[in-house]
Amino acid sequence: MKRSSPYTCDYCGADKGATNHWRLRDKTTDHFILMDWDDDLADQDGVEHICSESCASKALSRWMGQGR
Repeated sequence: MKRSSPYTCDYCGADKGATNHWRLRDKTTDHFILMDWDDDLADQDGVEHICSESCASKALSRWMGQGR
């Protein structure tokens, strides 16, 4: 079965649709910064794919719990 999207949310597993307003986050930095979606950036290693405000909150919570 062919997948409809090469991207899935790193927090809930949802597939990205054409009109979704997803965000990206670079996990390699010590800062928590959400970035607008960019297909080229989304393909890079160390970048999280975040589908919603709820999943962004999960990402922030996980980041804060790392004891930075």
